[in-house]
Amino acid sequence: MDWGTIGLIGSIGLGGYWYYKDSQKKKAATFEVETVQDLVSAKETYANGLVHNHNNTFSIVLEVQPLNISMKSQSEKDGVWLNFRSAMNMLPCHITLLIQSQYLDINDHIQDYIQVSQSTPLTPQLKESALKVAEHLKGFSERKTRDYRSYVIVRFNPYSYGSEGGLATGNVDIDKLLGMIRGNKNKMSEDEAKELAENMLDEVGDTIYSSFESMGIGVSRLDRVGVYNMLYLTMNRDLSLYQRLHDVNAAGSFTEFKNSLTPDFALQEAAFTREEEVI
Repeated sequence: MDWGTIGLIGSIGLGGYWYYKDSQKKKAATFEVETVQDLVSAKETYANGLVHNHNNTFSIVLEVQPLNISMKSQSEKDGVWLNFRSAMNMLPCHITLLIQSQYLDINDHIQDYIQVSQSTPLTPQLKESALKVAEHLKGFSERKTRDYRSYVIVRFNPYSYGSEGGLATGNVDIDKLLGMIRGNKNKMSEDEAKELAENMLDEVGDTIYSSFESMGIGVSRLDRVGVYNMLYLTMNRDLSLYQRLHDVNAAGSFTEFKNSLTPDFALQEAAFTREEEVI
């Protein structure tokens, strides 16, 4: 094969690639977001917190309790950093380290504290002291205290794992071009892909848990409600202070079974009517 033929094949391939890229941009520009699912781009979220995305990737979310590194000595800081770096190098998946901050509204806590302290049989001095504590806490509320949450998002694509993913060069554009030329030759079923992703993400989650535990960092995996709550806090930073997702879930808003309130209202109306007749 001479250089002219090679150049012709390369030109055709690059032309096809740029045409595909331009068509994808036009498609994304004309796409209108209508639901929250379009923003999240999650195909399905399972009860154990496993998220199946539309791009054939699976992910889990781990909530991490931050470590107060400023209270440690220099040798302890070095040990934590070395352990953290070793843990990151052991992971076979792509991860995202996410830190979110939002204003913490403690007015509900203050009101509950006042109500409990004043209704509890205490001495007048202790009740007065409780009111002073409440006034002290109100000062923090006016300064908009921030609450920080840390997450580790682990992603895994079972279709591109191992030799089935084909050749990878490390360059995103070239890898996309090779993927277009190669085509989709993967015959893995959706159930097999889910099982492989679930096993891999469970293993990675256990690795992160054991590595972080040795550093004194607490890790917990989020279930379906926890994942929804993290997304809710991300997209509704101001509203989430007053409308909590866990309260909505406790009220049964996410269940597929509908409970009508009409019978309760009818019983209350009947009881009120009987009371009026007695009077």
